[in-house]
Amino acid sequence: MTRLLLSSGAATFLVDRLEEAGLVRRQPNPTDRRTTLVSLAPGAQLPEIPELDQYHRSMRREADQLPATARSVVAGFLSAVTAHAADATAELQRRKARQAK
Repeated sequence: MTRLLLSSGAATFLVDRLEEAGLVRRQPNPTDRRTTLVSLAPGAQLPEIPELDQYHRSMRREADQLPATARSVVAGFLSAVTAHAADATAELQRRKARQAK
């Protein structure tokens, strides 16, 4: 929810829709009864999206052309960028909370 900037209500609505579509299932968390676990439903099939498949194949081709040492550098870069994005998201949420007061 945090990374998607979704409220708990919006996340619940999203999971409801995914559950109705047969893509996920809910089950009680065996170690924390305050939470519910959401997992991919058995046999769930995502719709085929040719453009997304093409994108994934292109990414794989590009990654396969990189030497192993370069892959390590790229992976480090992507990890750092992901961390910065998470920090920026948290700051946006703090700002939104301050503005709501």
